[in-house]
Amino acid sequence: MTRKTKVLLRRKTPAIGALVFALEEKQGIDTIRYFLESLEDCRVSNLKNNNKESIFEIVLARYTAPIDAAPIVQCLVEHDAAATGLPSLHYAILMLSLHSTTVQQEKTLLSIIQHMLNNGADVHQQDSNGWTPLIYATLGQVPLECIKMLLDHGADKKSGPLNGQMNPLYIASSNLNFYQSNKLKREHTQGICKLLLHTE
Repeated sequence: MTRKTKVLLRRKTPAIGALVFALEEKQGIDTIRYFLESLEDCRVSNLKNNNKESIFEIVLARYTAPIDAAPIVQCLVEHDAAATGLPSLHYAILMLSLHSTTVQQEKTLLSIIQHMLNNGADVHQQDSNGWTPLIYATLGQVPLECIKMLLDHGADKKSGPLNGQMNPLYIASSNLNFYQSNKLKREHTQGICKLLLHTE
């Protein structure tokens, strides 16, 4: 913990401001966890600094090496997942769809999802709407690598709400029609469809 951070603690700076400052100063995982614990049910992804950067944007911009960023982002993902009631894997995929504007950011978030899957994250778990992680990935237009990770870990491409009618295959097929005028998204959706169709 740096001297500036210790000063903030002595001054009893509100935990939200202290967390933002600690992230901007690239503090270690123990310091970040300390501030997160004091925030309890606060959803930190909604927080922004003076430059209007979100918490995740700050982390992915400051902690440029995936090996440094991954534990910090995972800690934030798990905190927010608990605060929102959303399963951690679902939330990580949601963050991937929202915060992967650079190759480095994409690599960091993909490494977190892979780590979760390797450590027993449930690919069949549904959120309160009956959506599985694979549905989140399909709707979020995430990198094909993420879709493949989920399928490799046994994700069910035919599982979803309405007795399975709203499943990843149905969503991907619908997106093909929706993205007719957007070449990049249409081609990406075609890639998703191929992965889903060629996986048993």
